[in-house]
Amino acid sequence: MTLTKKLNSEYTDKKIRDCFIQLLLEKEYDEITISSITKRCGINRTTFYLFYSSKDELLMDICDVFLDWYINNLVEYIAKISEDNRESLKKTFDELATKADVVKAMFTIKGSSYNPYIRMQKQIEEAIYATIKDNFEDKNKVSLFSKYYAANAMATVEWWILNYKNYSSAYVVDIILLCVNEGISKILR
Repeated sequence: MTLTKKLNSEYTDKKIRDCFIQLLLEKEYDEITISSITKRCGINRTTFYLFYSSKDELLMDICDVFLDWYINNLVEYIAKISEDNRESLKKTFDELATKADVVKAMFTIKGSSYNPYIRMQKQIEEAIYATIKDNFEDKNKVSLFSKYYAANAMATVEWWILNYKNYSSAYVVDIILLCVNEGISKILR
């Protein structure tokens, strides 16, 4: 494949993804059709099908790319939990702000057979468990902590994505670290 064809292919794929995300921010998932995606992109159906077999595949691909990025950052953060890693956590939230439309779009999908919010929470839970399980004897406690952490991480991401223009990443990171280091009672005083 020539460089021009490769660049055109990458451009078209990005365009399809971006148009789909914008449609998700405007409409319910079930209201979006392949035709509405191709119309928004200015491409034909054949071009869409060169990249994706369905809108479900497109959604899963977008979610997988985001989740891979998020889980890698999360595991890196957990691995350094004993260190002062405020800057790496802040960097993650700064990068998350650049992906706000993707996250908002993913979180709008609730009723379909594929629920990105639940999938993300489950993957966070599994990543936390895998990262810390060998450090603790009681696997039930590790499992409970992993579930708790995943639910808390999801609630934090969802809250911040919906409000990030009003609160800096530094503000959210400070709250998270205060929770981790000093407990919730300190925050609520």
